[in-house]
Amino acid sequence: MIKIEWYEKLDFDENPLELNPMKHDFEPAGLEEEAKELIYRIQAGDMLLIIGKQGQGKTALLKQAIKRFRGKGKLIYVDAKKTSYRLDIEQLLIKKYGLVRGRLLGNKPKNMVLLLDNAHNLSERNNRLIKFYFDQNYLRSVIFTTENPEEMNIDQSIRSRIGKRIIELKPITLDDARQIIKNRMLEEFVTKDTVDESFRFSEGNARDFLLNVEAVMSSEIESPSAEEIRKILKKREEAEKEEETDIFICNECKGALVKIAGEWRCEKCDTFCESCGSLVDEEDEFCPSCGIEFLEEEVEE
Repeated sequence: MIKIEWYEKLDFDENPLELNPMKHDFEPAGLEEEAKELIYRIQAGDMLLIIGKQGQGKTALLKQAIKRFRGKGKLIYVDAKKTSYRLDIEQLLIKKYGLVRGRLLGNKPKNMVLLLDNAHNLSERNNRLIKFYFDQNYLRSVIFTTENPEEMNIDQSIRSRIGKRIIELKPITLDDARQIIKNRMLEEFVTKDTVDESFRFSEGNARDFLLNVEAVMSSEIESPSAEEIRKILKKREEAEKEEETDIFICNECKGALVKIAGEWRCEKCDTFCESCGSLVDEEDEFCPSCGIEFLEEEVEE
């Protein structure tokens, strides 16, 4: 028997509570001013640091820049947390310039925008390259995101170029939570109790709020009361704590799987998009799910 998802019962083709901003075009609630600041800093040719916990909207903000500048051949997005020390800034610029002119002639484009999501572990070489290419105008703007700036491996020369250009993300408010539901066209389907209790259990984290709402919406209880909603959310909270200790194993190589945007993948056996976790073909130049252009560091083989 084919399982019908809760959102299909509401005539949605896809999940309107999708977590990964790279997979959807919903406007992030509560980040309007931050998005304006981000776009301004890119246009001004600045380095900028975005600080926020997981689920507070760092990647959602970068998606706004991707939407604004995509198609102009000037933007590179990299999740530095996943690429780690395999990241090579120089090769990113060369590849972006084109296979023939870039790789064979060693040419690099000018005025590129580099978005480094989760930029915790930059090597000393990449620190030097970022500084050099920024000063030489190969990089027009560099945007870093991190959960903890104290743990970032960026040198003083880059910190001085960032200066006070820092966006520190705050927890969402209840009004933001309500706007999230409205933006995702669920206003007529999600009850006030569901929004209020899901927000209360989220502690102001947008990611947790979405997960909480989905737990209620996918529950077998039809029109749950506030007390029933609290029980559903407590159960989800307990299940998530247990999941954090679970290790999932690949059936083929018996290696540990990694979780990418909610998808469990094997870094040895799977070829997948490191932005959204979707399985892709080795020949793909763009992710069929989120549309990100593939670079050597963004596709695991």
